[in-house]
Amino acid sequence: FLLLLLFQKISQEQFASPFNCHFRQFCSAFPDIDVWFGSVGSFFDFHPVEGSFETGPPYTEEVMDKMSERIEMLLDESEGPLSFIVYVPEWRNPPCKSLVIMDKSKYLRAHVLAPGRQHTYITGLQVNDTLMFFLQPQADFLEIFCFFLCLCVCV
Repeated sequence: FLLLLLFQKISQEQFASPFNCHFRQFCSAFPDIDVWFGSVGSFFDFHPVEGSFETGPPYTEEVMDKMSERIEMLLDESEGPLSFIVYVPEWRNPPCKSLVIMDKSKYLRAHVLAPGRQHTYITGLQVNDTLMFFLQPQADFLEIFCFFLCLCVCV
């Protein structure tokens, strides 16, 4: 999360709760209760026009599919600087619809694979491979290069 803050100026998580958020504002599944802790509502009702967002959805295909379609729609409609860094499991056999959407996205600027058992989440060791997609309409390749260089060194 420190790298996200330093290089991408991420200011909000798109799938979080008061118990696992790392930023002052976040989208959550229970905005009516979580609003008191910084929730700005559900990701699926959130309409950002600019900004950079960390997006780590629950690992269910239905949510991941809906998330990737929504990100494409938000980027299509965007007129300002808008970017999403998305963390999802590498479910390619058979291919998960959300991975296909992000792989083929015209907004895909970079992606990296973090092999399972070689990276951790805050809750512990991750045994599955994790993919990270960087999606944005405008390509600032210097920032992306610096971010991914640091990420690859850390992973």
